[in-house]
Parts: sequence; C-alpha cells; structure tokens
Amino acid sequence: MSKSEKCVVPNVGIGTTTPGYLLEVKGAGSSTDGGNIAQFNGGDTPTAGNLYGISIDKGGVDSVLIGINKNTTTAGIPASSTYLSTWSSTGTLAIGRGGGNNLPSTADVFINSSGNVGIGRTNPQSSLHIGSAGYADPSLSSDTAKVYIGGGSRLGMGDANSGAKPFWLQVQQTNSDAPPYTAGELVLNPLGGNVGIGTTTPATKLDVNGTITATAISAPGVRKLLNTLTASNSATLQDTTSFTSTYKYYSLVFENVVPVSNNVTGYVQVQSGGTWKSTSYSCTNFGADPGGSGVTSSTTGLILSCTNCVTNAVADGGIDGEIFVYNPSQTTSYKKFFGQTTLQDSSGMSIQTLGGAWRGGTGAVTGIQVFFSTGNISTGTVRIYGWN
Repeated sequence: MSKSEKCVVPNVGIGTTTPGYLLEVKGAGSSTDGGNIAQFNGGDTPTAGNLYGISIDKGGVDSVLIGINKNTTTAGIPASSTYLSTWSSTGTLAIGRGGGNNLPSTADVFINSSGNVGIGRTNPQSSLHIGSAGYADPSLSSDTAKVYIGGGSRLGMGDANSGAKPFWLQVQQTNSDAPPYTAGELVLNPLGGNVGIGTTTPATKLDVNGTITATAISAPGVRKLLNTLTASNSATLQDTTSFTSTYKYYSLVFENVVPVSNNVTGYVQVQSGGTWKSTSYSCTNFGADPGGSGVTSSTTGLILSCTNCVTNAVADGGIDGEIFVYNPSQTTSYKKFFGQTTLQDSSGMSIQTLGGAWRGGTGAVTGIQVFFSTGNISTGTVRIYGWN
C-alpha cells in the first residue's frame, strides 16, 4: 500500500458484532444493570443536523451527549459551540466533583428538564437557583453567605439563622479575599430610578407601602438623634461630639432631669476652643406658676429654671423641655439659644421661657454640659438632635 493510499475500515465494535457507529463499545449486562459503556459517533448524533460527538448511555436509555455543533444552530445549540446534554428530555444533568474509586464524591450543579440550573439544589425552581439547605447569620469574621458576587468588594447573600429566618444582603470589603472583612456600602439605582418596598410601581425615589420603623431619618427638616445623655448620680451631662458643621439646627430635649439636692437651679454651659465657659452669658428666663410670674437672669450659664425652684422629688419629675441653637459652628456672631422648660415648684406647675447667648467670643460651640447649682443629677436624660 502506497503512502497515498488509505485504509478504510467500516464501523468497529467492541463487545458487539453489529456496531452502528464508527466505534461502538458495549459492556456486559442488560439495559438495567450494565448496557452500553459508550457509543462514539463520528457522524451525526441522534439529534441529527450538524451535531457531532460522543454518546454514553445505559443500554440505549439515559444517555449523556458530548459534542460540537458544526455549522448552523441545531436543537437550540448555537453554531461553532460545544455542548453537554442528556438524551432524555426528562432527565437531569448533574455535574460533580471527584471522589475515590473513580466515582464522583458529590454532585453540585444540576440542570433539570425545564432548563433550570441549580447550584447546590437538586431540583431548581427558577432559571438559576443557588444555595444549599441550612441557615447562617451574616458575619465579617467568616464566610457564611450562600452566594458571593464580586471580588475585593463583594455582596454576600444568605438565610439568617435567627428570628423568622429572613434573607439577608451584606457588602464585605477585603484586600485578600479572606476574612476578616469590613462592612461596605450598598448602592441601589446609582444612575437613577425609583426603589419600591411592598410595591411594584414606586412613584418616588423610595416608595414604601407600609410602616417604617427607624431610630432616625436624615432629610431636610427631619431631626436626627445624635446622642443620648443619661444621668445616674452624675455631676454633669456632657456632649462634645455632636456639635459640628454637619447640621445648622440643634436642639436639647430634657426628660425628667431630677436633681439629687432639693430646691436647686438648672443650667447649660457651652464648650468653645476646648474649654467649658462659665462666664459671659447673657440669659433671661421668664417663669410663671400659680403663685405668679417673674424674670431670672444669669451670666454663669443658660438658666433652665427659676432660682432654686427645682425639687428632688421623683414624683415632681425634675426638668422637662427643649432648647434650640442655630448654626453653632459658625464663627462670625454670638450663638443664641432659646426654648421652654416645665417643672413642678412649691407653688405648682411652672413654665419657663428662656433666651440667651454666650457672649465671650464668636468661636464655634463644640459641646454642652447640663448641671444643677448644687449637687449631682440623680436621674433623667438629655437627647441631642441635629437637622438641616
């Protein structure tokens, strides 16, 4: 035979005397316990057209097809593409990982007869169904999400192992793609569009069909709680972190601020330049109760009550009320305070209206402290709010 001649061999069978393909290998046994080990098809697969490849089956049933599509789209498989498919339209294609004895240890990816893909789900219920059974709370110290999207900054998703087992989203940031992580920012519709909660037709940037529960809402005209000062036999209640240029308007809300000593006067002083200011105040308090009315002035602080009229009786409730200050961070003018308080004095319920300023300079006010003229503050809270 010359080099130009070819040896043409018909279909070859191993374990079969009637091979139906260029190479057909059959194993011993029936269609239920052995069947065909493999069928190698050099021409068209059973789907015909332009598909070429390998068929591995079990006695003519439950085939898996591996091949290429030669020219045009056939059976939904694009031209010039490879394919992996089951022969039965009701079968599920499972992709697993290696184990011992030439057997897969487990299957992880499933494609069912509806074309749904499951990762960790044997019966996917949607086009892509991800996640295995079990619950885990979000964490920044370990990997507990069912799904991660992204690299250095990634979005984790999972099922919480607490309460009603809610589904959660958490952005994690890391430089090493390993814990520990830091919490990142989640942005919705950064290029525009509305967000709806409980509605499929949001009409505004955030449209909520239901009740919102929040500790604070930051928006023009909406107060944000910045700090809560709680007294427990305290000499003063101080805040040196809330007063910044972030907000123009601030208020102090007094709730049942009760003195340890009886018949004392309540004050507020400001911090500026890193020191507490105890002089140079110009403050007037007008008070009225069933016994009459009167005016009290002070230069040592913003006066919250008439002189020596706040009792230490818990039932009397100490001082309640609110005072305001505008733009305490500006440095061009004195900082003016105004507001109202109420208290129970010896003559009955009293209402106090105050207005005043610290006139020792125009520097930014960076803090406040609340105290009584004598003794400590027994109980009560002062809340600081800011808004624009």
